[in-house]
Amino acid sequence: MAVLLSSMLLSVSALAQNAPGCTDNEVDIAHWQVLKANQFNAVAADEGLLAQLYACLAEPDPKLRDAIGYEGVVALLRNTQLTRTQQLALFERLTNDLTWQRNDEHGVFLPFVVLAYSEVMRADRINAYLEPAQRQQALDAIAGYVAQLQDYRGFDAESGWRHGVAHSADVLLQLALNPLLSAQQHQQIGDIIGQALLPNKPLHFYVYDEPARLARAFAFNVLSPEVDIEVWQQWLVQYSKPKGYDDWPAVFQSPAGLAQRHNKKAFFQSLYTTFANSQQDRLLALMPGLQQAIRALP
Repeated sequence: MAVLLSSMLLSVSALAQNAPGCTDNEVDIAHWQVLKANQFNAVAADEGLLAQLYACLAEPDPKLRDAIGYEGVVALLRNTQLTRTQQLALFERLTNDLTWQRNDEHGVFLPFVVLAYSEVMRADRINAYLEPAQRQQALDAIAGYVAQLQDYRGFDAESGWRHGVAHSADVLLQLALNPLLSAQQHQQIGDIIGQALLPNKPLHFYVYDEPARLARAFAFNVLSPEVDIEVWQQWLVQYSKPKGYDDWPAVFQSPAGLAQRHNKKAFFQSLYTTFANSQQDRLLALMPGLQQAIRALP
């Protein structure tokens, strides 16, 4: 019965009017800290606490959102405290909130849904519980999020992190490492990373290490033998070119062009650092193409 109730509560949006809050008269931050000290062991067996933990992802206070909501999800999944039914319920809820782009007025909930999603994908990678169609659903949800993203805020002292692009890269990294993905799905990951290199706000400069997180996801994606290395060689050629300009010298007369140059250059330089420190044959095979891409960027 407890699992059934947990699944029912996890089907309610954390932002719905009738949804339980992160805290209430009985569960305050001190109570959460006690639960955290015990690795959130009591949460999985208590359907009310499980729903409240999810609600913490929407808290504007990072002491609740990061240290309780996100870290609680991490503990439950990494310590295998959730049943398969509960894991699936969490997957469905995160997928729905991500697909429908549900967010709070502070803009913190959705990027933390994405970050929690990376842990769900990690759990499936380590011990598969999702169906192939659900992994495709996850890829499509992240693709939709990146394609529609407008809030590129990273960190501020009051609200803490949002960091949607970096969190998306974390999801893609976990999916890229999953041996059950198809060649087409690995190529879709490459497409999503390419999309993220071109923010929907053309004047946006990435300054919170987003290109490095994307580069890490790309490198692990390349390691999959499902995709011919020539596909990634063409990817490097495609995304090292300026989009919307005849050539790179033309971007120096455009603020948007300079932003694109900045973001792509940071990505390819991060990728080079990763490749140069690796002994993986597939990464080394791409090194000449990567060096050429870097030389093409002024």
